[in-house]
Amino acid sequence: MNEFKRPDLSSTLIHFTKGENDDEAFENLYSILIDKCINATKFKSLEDNEIVCLTETPLKIIMEYGFTNHTNYSNYRKFGLMFDKEEIYKIYSGRPALYLEKKCFNKLSNDLKWRFALFEPSFKYKELPKKPFIDFTWEREWRVQGDLYLSDCDNNFIVLVPNLFYKNKLEDKIRDYFTNKFEDCNVENPRYLYELEYDYIEGIYFQKEIENEENCECNVFDPDDNILNIILLDKM
Repeated sequence: MNEFKRPDLSSTLIHFTKGENDDEAFENLYSILIDKCINATKFKSLEDNEIVCLTETPLKIIMEYGFTNHTNYSNYRKFGLMFDKEEIYKIYSGRPALYLEKKCFNKLSNDLKWRFALFEPSFKYKELPKKPFIDFTWEREWRVQGDLYLSDCDNNFIVLVPNLFYKNKLEDKIRDYFTNKFEDCNVENPRYLYELEYDYIEGIYFQKEIENEENCECNVFDPDDNILNIILLDKM
């Protein structure tokens, strides 16, 4: 996964889903996979720019030391999607966040403001700071401007869940969703149509199966082909 000798470098980027608990974070991940899109979040502090956030922190480092700051704070859970960094850079024009003081924001050109991340550190690493501070450099954040559609990278991603329970739950839930959708489509708009053709050699008529040109996307989808590449984070 990480071909670099330095353990703090990685060729991947991770988008973690948030939630008040694991079940909520799971549902957010499930929605992303069903919608095939990570919806961007609008930030008033960034003049309403909409962004998707990722981290370049290596997965192995996160699992060994945790995805937290020096006060052990984090609002992320063990659910997410991992992408190739080069694809995020080239396909989605993703770029690293710019950690800067507030006074620097208006000095940025409009086409850079979406990358701004407020940086007001405390440097009190061995004790809780007495004054409020803002320092998210520990996230090693990358950003994509606008929604991130999974189809744009040909669905080249890895799904992250904490354990086998959530892996099975996710696979079952996605299979049920597309199976039901597939069956509904077949009732209203069959995937295949049949027409009679005459076999001059045998001297009989037979039914020929043909693809329905007016079928919908879910009709073509086969639930058995929807195999996700999943990593169990608690196993690492």
